[in-house]
Amino acid sequence: MRGVFGTREDLPHPLYKRLIRGIEEAIPKDAPTVFVAGHEHTLQLINEGHRYFLVSGAGAKDSRVKQGPGSLFASKFYGYSVITVMKNGRVKVDFYNENDATPIFSHNLFDLAEYRRKLAQEAAKPMPSSVTMAADPRYFNINGFHRAMLGENYRKVWATPLSFPTIDLDTVKGGLKVTKRGGGMQTRSLRLEDTSGREWVLRSLVKNPTSAVPEPLRETFAREIVQDQISASNPYAPLVVSSLAGKAGVPIPTLLSSISPTIRRWASSATTSPEASTSSKNANR
Repeated sequence: MRGVFGTREDLPHPLYKRLIRGIEEAIPKDAPTVFVAGHEHTLQLINEGHRYFLVSGAGAKDSRVKQGPGSLFASKFYGYSVITVMKNGRVKVDFYNENDATPIFSHNLFDLAEYRRKLAQEAAKPMPSSVTMAADPRYFNINGFHRAMLGENYRKVWATPLSFPTIDLDTVKGGLKVTKRGGGMQTRSLRLEDTSGREWVLRSLVKNPTSAVPEPLRETFAREIVQDQISASNPYAPLVVSSLAGKAGVPIPTLLSSISPTIRRWASSATTSPEASTSSKNANR
């Protein structure tokens, strides 16, 4: 039973899965990263793109292990591993057994200096005036049964690439300063303030309803269904509502549809909408 459902300390447990997913999503996929674990009583090195997974837990006892997809090295014998970060930025790992002074396996992981140069080059590139992308294409690529059971909804709208103007938080509206991280049950957002004290909100169009799903169901198909039904809403409806409300004389924040490359990683490459927010400091905004 523990191998299927797990306890809070085991990989199959929903909370553990959520922890893993959160950590992996928080780290940029192209960033050179090593995840290190020591609980499994084996020696392993696994590669997935720019990420390495290192297991070094064979100091007290051994366990069965075999190489699978992405596996570069696997051993059940007693031993340990050493990660070396060199002055030139190169990072390597060496695996040792209990008897030999020389490594039984070595591998160059990545070059931090090269990655830093890449980041500097990207930062030096001029920001494009616009970016073409879809709000969230995940809802469109489904099979016929899925579509018949859960509806067509606005799947095409979510998946249609549109051109959005870019904004630079350092210059737009005289420069915007992040004051608070926000978001409710589905959306991540940032609260910002310009030099005059006017408040703005930068809100991602990508929705994640996990927090709105009861905890026991968050790692089940129920969460997937709730996520899929986000497609029943039109991602650009707030822009229409804002215009209609303005014509009707109803006070509503001014909505702008754009994207900020400076926080694109935070926004999960999602289209974002900054909006002017009514504030007690200036009620006529």
